[in-house]
Amino acid sequence: MGVIGFQYRVRSLALAAEIDDFADMQIRTLSRHIAHALIITSMIVGCASPAHTKSRKLKAPSDLTNTPVKLVHLVDADTAYFQVLKTGAVFQARFAGVNAPECHKKQVKLRGGMRSARCARDDEPFGVAASKAAMKLLRSGPIFATCERTRRGACKTGGYGRALVYLRAGGVDVAQELIAQGLAWTYTKYPSARRLRYCKAEAVARSRQLGMWVKPVSYVMARASRKTARWYRDHDRLCSLAKSPRTKRRH
Repeated sequence: MGVIGFQYRVRSLALAAEIDDFADMQIRTLSRHIAHALIITSMIVGCASPAHTKSRKLKAPSDLTNTPVKLVHLVDADTAYFQVLKTGAVFQARFAGVNAPECHKKQVKLRGGMRSARCARDDEPFGVAASKAAMKLLRSGPIFATCERTRRGACKTGGYGRALVYLRAGGVDVAQELIAQGLAWTYTKYPSARRLRYCKAEAVARSRQLGMWVKPVSYVMARASRKTARWYRDHDRLCSLAKSPRTKRRH
């Protein structure tokens, strides 16, 4: 091999090495991008509301009228999973007519691989206390569920397909008792067949300075979320307009 041929051979080998190095670098860069994309995707999935990640597949019951149910999992003081004892069907319920202080939730796994969440710490004052009180009430005796109904008589559903239900446990209206203990509000943002009684329970809790009402309303709302404070502005007025359950009109 001549000098020129040798030099050409050397340059070819060097070029091939550079090409290999460049390819390796591109592969490493692409791998990093893929890894980052996977991390971001997992974060997005993880940040989706854990209480409802798989609950959307659960079908809301078509009818609940003093129906015996069993508590499957309590998400917070006004949201839970129940199982209809007669059919075994599991559904997610939003307690009708009541709104409890929010709590920061941590993700948990339930039986059957379903994911949900439970209260970890307060987002609003008394969030965790309300959740503990709800759990105590739901464990106090047999649970019976009755759904809030549409004008046509069907069970109403709220966000995420949750059935809007009234619950009795151990002979006690769970939502009303939470309100009576000063651990929840009458949810006047939406219509409720039990608004009158819930408003009365809240008025008594306020007058007796129970739970959150150990402080004035202005103090409580100043520490609630903006969302809560916003709908609560009309709370007293709507409670004063609440009619007897005997009348057809609902507020």
